[in-house]
Amino acid sequence: MFQYVQLEKVDKMVNDAIAQRKQDDAKDDGKVVIDYYIYENDKDDPGKKTKKSKLYAGFLRFILTYNGKEFYSVQADFMNLEGKDIPKSVECAIESFMTAS
Repeated sequence: MFQYVQLEKVDKMVNDAIAQRKQDDAKDDGKVVIDYYIYENDKDDPGKKTKKSKLYAGFLRFILTYNGKEFYSVQADFMNLEGKDIPKSVECAIESFMTAS
């Protein structure tokens, strides 16, 4: 999968999605940090016993911290082994941050 998925491009997708939703009048009273990870689904893992657990190609895991304390996390799956649906997964995850606040 990572022969197709370039981390720099995913970083840009995340930054662009955040920038589109950034509120100019937001308070600046603390530091929010967004960490995210991309995992490839190991379909050969013997622990995966159902067909459903082998359907997705991987997932993005986002963790938000505010002033050093984790307050929100979300996982967004993607199905395409070449990562063609990662932009939609990023958009969904970032949108979930905005609706949760």
